Amino acid sequence: MRGLHPHERPLVDALFKAAGLARPEDTVRVQPMQDGAMGSLAFAPLGRAIGRAAAACEFLDANGTPVSAVLNLDSDGVPLELDVWKVSFAPLQRWPDASQLVMRRAVDPG
Repeated sequence: MRGLHPHERPLVDALFKAAGLARPEDTVRVQPMQDGAMGSLAFAPLGRAIGRAAAACEFLDANGTPVSAVLNLDSDGVPLELDVWKVSFAPLQRWPDASQLVMRRAVDPG
């Protein structure tokens, strides 16, 4: 587990804000997920069940490939993961600035 890297902050902060959540503390702990280096992060504590999608956005990677990012909460409404999906399934080349994000309505998985 580690803290958020500065380049991850704009995306995480934007999704928390869109979800109506307070900006995560600097002490928040995350773990990169096994997603082919697309950038997904699991928030501590690990091992919780998914509850619902709270916020979503899209952006273009450095090579112009569309990327989707979704903030998922656990069943208690606590941030569970940042699910990043690049349509080509290739590794993320660049994390976006806040100005590059196009916010979308999250689709609740249940």
